[in-house]
Amino acid sequence: AGIVNYFKQLKMAVLDPGNGAGGALERNNRIAVFAFAILPGLSPNFNSFILLASMVSGLYCLATGRLALNLSRSDRLVAISMSIYPLVMIASIFINPPYSEELDWIFRLLPFFSVWLILPRMRQSPDGRLLPLFILGAGIGMIVTFVFSLLQIMFLMSRAEAGTSNAALLGIIGLLFGGISQYRNSLLYASRRLNVAKRNAVENTSSDPQQCRVRSPSFCPGHQKHD
Repeated sequence: AGIVNYFKQLKMAVLDPGNGAGGALERNNRIAVFAFAILPGLSPNFNSFILLASMVSGLYCLATGRLALNLSRSDRLVAISMSIYPLVMIASIFINPPYSEELDWIFRLLPFFSVWLILPRMRQSPDGRLLPLFILGAGIGMIVTFVFSLLQIMFLMSRAEAGTSNAALLGIIGLLFGGISQYRNSLLYASRRLNVAKRNAVENTSSDPQQCRVRSPSFCPGHQKHD
């Protein structure tokens, strides 16, 4: 019953469209972020598909007026930094072209440019809504990837690759997204410590009302301001 309730809550967190005109866009943002965090160790190519689909969807929303291309200074720095690598690679393709399939190589670099449309689109979601889903998805994805890798070592191959087809890449992804999944535990620990500190402050001030003069009234239950 507990597992069923957990998956019901997870479904509501990911698929609930919310309220208002931006509900569908916000729901799509949550689905894309959650899926993107789950899949790196299982299918990196599908992550590229998510980025391309998000970019096409962003272009559609931009053309229909549902999305404004408003980038903050930090957004522009991130977008420019991610665009340098594909631009250099495209230039090298034209300077020293491969034997064939130039367009195929350029198409593989398009996901790097999706950040120009993904960042304004993600800004449409309320603050603090997407990060917990990304952290949760990273944790679930790493657990599934670990089980998949364990089965590979036991029955199929000497070095686990999961869905990456590269053992070194799997190690990098495991370190990155495994660390992201642990970030949630750090947040929970900090929140728990803060709640304990507030509770202790309330207990201390309630036992000594004189301290209410130097502490915030929010820490003093029943505190009323007298003229």
